[in-house]
Amino acid sequence: MDEETGGRGEGRPTGHTVALGLLWLAMPVMFWIGIAMAVNGEVVCGTQPSLPVCDSDTRDLVTCLPLAGAVVGAVIGVGGRRQAVSRERTPYPWFCLAWVPSILAVVLAGNIASTEPRGVESTTARAVRPGPVPADADTTRWVWHPPEDMTVGDLMPADGVVRGGAGVIVGVEDGVIALDGATGKERWHYRSAGGIRSELAASPDGQLVAFAMYNADTQGTVVLDAMTGERVGTVPGGMGLYAAMTNHTVTTVDNSETTVSGDDPHGRHHWEFTLQNDCMLLFATPNPVPSADIATVGMACGVDDSLRAHPPAEPWPVPVTVTLVGLDDRTGAERWRFSREGLRTADLTHLPGGTVLLEGDTSAWAIDPDTGAARVDTAVRDQNDPIPAPGAWVTAEETEIVGLF
Repeated sequence: MDEETGGRGEGRPTGHTVALGLLWLAMPVMFWIGIAMAVNGEVVCGTQPSLPVCDSDTRDLVTCLPLAGAVVGAVIGVGGRRQAVSRERTPYPWFCLAWVPSILAVVLAGNIASTEPRGVESTTARAVRPGPVPADADTTRWVWHPPEDMTVGDLMPADGVVRGGAGVIVGVEDGVIALDGATGKERWHYRSAGGIRSELAASPDGQLVAFAMYNADTQGTVVLDAMTGERVGTVPGGMGLYAAMTNHTVTTVDNSETTVSGDDPHGRHHWEFTLQNDCMLLFATPNPVPSADIATVGMACGVDDSLRAHPPAEPWPVPVTVTLVGLDDRTGAERWRFSREGLRTADLTHLPGGTVLLEGDTSAWAIDPDTGAARVDTAVRDQNDPIPAPGAWVTAEETEIVGLF
């Protein structure tokens, strides 16, 4: 019996060799999964990040698969070569071929790791400790003007500035720019060539900023780390943000404006709130955010199909019932409800200090978004009142942003 072949005949692989061969056969599976992610990741996960394969943890795993394949292929290739040389045989062809996908896998892994949609031009900044909000707001500390390619009107004061990170985040036509509150200098930006940005909101703790973005690769709400500008995730589809976001949840509205959804910042879907047939949504100014863990939904009920399909300019031709509902941001469970009947006008606003203001025909109610407790409110407020931010109080105009202290 031939000791070298173990009685299996010259040229036949040993059991050890067969095991290595089966292990190597698993490598192409890992390799082609990696290729699929590299080719489709930017497009598919840019528009549908809620897919299981686009989960951040899954993407990290998939990024490792080609590298694992490279290691396995290299080890088997070297081992097969050494085994063949030691036995003075020609290496099995599949041992030699192991090197080809191994080399390609190393190159591929770098491409998979990049998840930035095409056309996006962005910068990031290091994390710093936010400064305190100044006691006064009567002296100009700095003035910031939009980029040269931004024309008057591209800045949207109604939803164009939010407190977050080390200062404020300014919404421009094609993205957002973060300013240092103490100096007014740019810290980071996220802009998409040919893209259109709408809505803008920040979490109450100032750690996240979200905005609706529409371009060739992204149709949904982009979520960034407000301090560094790094991309956290994308909530796909729909019309974009609804009202405000909480510390844990981004609320969006579908294209029919009948369903509000709650997703985490990575795009994982958690809950939906669907309006009754005779109700339509009330939209609120998302700046600033009222509650850390309660999502407030406003709606006008008692409207017919024509009003729902084509909401008229206020006042409404018929009295309606205006209802505000506070939802648990993690589960969508109702926590409180506030209603007023017989209104022909309704304006919903989020005010500094964590208050939801509902203004009706002749009265206004200040509502605590955490409890739903309401009181009649008679104070007059301006949408352009300064925003308290780290390092300065900030006001927004169409042509400039001003920091006060």
